[in-house]
Amino acid sequence: MEVNVGEQCTFALCKRLDFLPFLCDGCGQVFCKEHRTQDSHSCTQIAHPPKNQAEATAPAFYLCSLPDCGRKEITEVKCALCSHTFCLRHRHQEDHGCSVLKGATESPSLITPAPKKPEEGKVNTRKGAKSESCASKVALMKMKMNAQGAPSIPQEERIYYHVTLPEGSALPTATLFFSKEWSVGKAVDFIARKYNLRNENNVATSKKLLLFLPDGRAFALQDVFSSLLDIVPSGGTLMFQYQ
Repeated sequence: MEVNVGEQCTFALCKRLDFLPFLCDGCGQVFCKEHRTQDSHSCTQIAHPPKNQAEATAPAFYLCSLPDCGRKEITEVKCALCSHTFCLRHRHQEDHGCSVLKGATESPSLITPAPKKPEEGKVNTRKGAKSESCASKVALMKMKMNAQGAPSIPQEERIYYHVTLPEGSALPTATLFFSKEWSVGKAVDFIARKYNLRNENNVATSKKLLLFLPDGRAFALQDVFSSLLDIVPSGGTLMFQYQ
């Protein structure tokens, strides 16, 4: 399959393929970085500023305000503190060195007491808890990128788990998402179908497929996930085994 990436510079003596082309505000043609200015491509329609604000129209692209960036976005991304427009790469205050944020942190009127050093032999539990929370959020984001499940489940209902599959399965573990409105039994049926596992939960004399906590406690098939999130929150690990 052929994939078209970038556009050719329309300057007659160039025609270079540019992956980040520039659109001229005057003639409306596409040019490479070398010929992006109106002077460099001898623009026939020099853009003039509007006579008054009423004549101004919204730009086709929004230029990043960070010096030496030059990136443009088709939607305006404005900093909530300094009100300048930036590209997606520099939209966060830390990434564009926000002057308002920097001024607030360096202001002499804001006197912040020096943090107390933890006593020797004691762990800074506050810092450790914050780092652990940040690591958990990053891990959950990675799970969401790789998890498999029913596409019909709305994003706001999805809960994510690492699931250990029964011995002899094609995969030892799987990253899956369910609906928090599902019962455990519905999740069991979904996993069994997806990985072609024998499911005879409706046969009284057969071994049952169940979901377990890592400590070995089994969930009842009629339990609903929304009532179990305090026990096993989204991002946790479940065991899928026969009993």
